[in-house]
Order: sequence, then structure tokens, then C-alpha cells
Amino acid sequence: MAEDGKQDAGSAEKTPEWVANIEDDGLKENLSKFESPDAFLDKIGYKPKEKDWRETIADEEGKKFAKDSSDINHFVKRALDLRKQVSNAIIKPGKDATPEQIKAYQKSLGIPESPDEYEFPELPAEQLTDEVKAARKEWAGKLHKMGTPKEVAKGIVNMLSEDMRKAREAQIESDKEFAKTQDEHLKEIWKDDYDKNKTIANRAFKEIADRAGVKLDDLTKIETKDGRFIMDNADMVKVFSAIGREMSEGSLGSVLSESEIDSIEGEVLSLRKQAAEAQSVGDSKRANKLYQKEQTLLAKMKGDKPIVGVGRAA
Repeated sequence: MAEDGKQDAGSAEKTPEWVANIEDDGLKENLSKFESPDAFLDKIGYKPKEKDWRETIADEEGKKFAKDSSDINHFVKRALDLRKQVSNAIIKPGKDATPEQIKAYQKSLGIPESPDEYEFPELPAEQLTDEVKAARKEWAGKLHKMGTPKEVAKGIVNMLSEDMRKAREAQIESDKEFAKTQDEHLKEIWKDDYDKNKTIANRAFKEIADRAGVKLDDLTKIETKDGRFIMDNADMVKVFSAIGREMSEGSLGSVLSESEIDSIEGEVLSLRKQAAEAQSVGDSKRANKLYQKEQTLLAKMKGDKPIVGVGRAA
């Protein structure tokens, strides 16, 4: 018995704690060969189903957020990255924000404190009219009211200015082409009478403007509904040519073509040379006659400068 008792005591010493309460001696003996349940399960090739780590998250929104993470380490990294983004983000003040908070928020966005801080493209002094200054001031006020950052406003204004410049250049070219085609039409229908009829229209247009007390430059800038200058239109040139023919020679004065004007200019130069020679030899009477002829020719040329069909200036 003592020997059996020693064996029992020795057996008890070898029995792991996790199988101590098993009543079946055979099962206990077999399981006692393993230090732990995991060692036994590993021996027989059993692997328990791993519990999803996401299920340990109590917050439902947190669980949804964790679905995009493969493991806990990836989940933590995403959370830390998100925290950095939030800390660096510019948060719009709420309705109860203080003036200081609003001011700090606007500064962080680059919104100037005053509309006067907005910048506009530089213009030559002659183009920076009172109207342009007033328009810029109005636009600056609108941009500031909308909370537009300074750099964003600058970019928008520059783009608009560039578009307007291109549109203006395109309009100038279009007007030039229109004036050219209209002039070619007049040459086609008037043929050899083109120079004279064009000159008659010029003289009539100028005479009517003078009689009405209207500046000639202002009249030439009048545009039709389609944006064309009224005196670039062939029909208007024909109208004024007809008006000119109806007006008396005394009212309009003589009508000269460009070639006739060139000829008269040559005669004027010749008369001046002759008058100077007469004066140099003391023949004042001849010099005076030559001067009178010169004045007559100059009066004949007066008012023959082209007015209509000149197109839009660049």
C-alpha cells in the first residue's frame, strides 16, 4: 500500500491542474501528457475560430469605420491620420462665433480685412478713368462681401481682363473686316465714281455735323444694333453721298478725289516756291497774286479729309 501510495502521490504530482477535476482515470492519464488545453488542441490539429476584433468595439459608428481596416494596427493608423487632418483643417465658425474667431477664420482663408486690399491688373494712366476706378471699387466690395480670398479674386479678375482683351481685339478685327467689305461693295457699284462719291459723303457728313453743333468724332462712333459703326455701313455712305449731291455747291464747297487733292498739293508747293522767288527780287505784286492762288487752292481742299468708312480704331 505504501508503494501504491507513493505511486499515487507521484501521479498526482505529474497531473496538470487543468485536468485535475476529470473523473475518468483513463482520460485524465492521457490528457495529463499535455501542459495546457492549447497544447492538446494543437496536437490534435484543432484551431478554434478567431473572434473578429471589430466585435470588441462598442460604438456602432466605430465598427463601421473599422470595416475598411484589415487589422487593429491599420485601424489605429487611420484614426491617427484622421486626427492630424482635423487638427490642420480650417473650421468655419458657428453662428455663436465671436468677431475675433470670424476674423481669424477669414485671415486663414486669405480674405482681406478691407475691399481696398484686392488687386487689379495695371492699366496705362489714360485708361484708368473715373469709370474704371468706380467699377473696380464696386467689384472689390462684391468680392469682399462674398468672402473671396485675395489670391482667388486676383486670378478671377486676371482671367476676366484677359477675356475682355481678347474680345476687344476680336471686335476690332471684325469691324475692320466689315468696313473693308462694305468699302469693296461701294467700289463695285460706283466703279469710276467711287472716289468722288465717297468724298461727297465725307463732306456732307462733316457739314451736317458742323451745322448741328455735334462733334464729328462722336458721330463716327455711333453704332448700330449689331455693334457696327454706322458710317462703316455702305448704305449709310450712299445716303450721305445722295445728301451731299442735293446740297448746293456753295454749302459744301468743291468735291475732290484723292488724286485731285494730290495734284492741288503739288500746285500749292509750286506757287509757294514762285512767291518766294518773287519776294526775293522785290516783285511784291506777283508774290501777292501767287499767294492768293495758293489760298484759293487751299480753300478748295478744305474739308476733304476722309470721315466715313474708317473702321474701329485699335
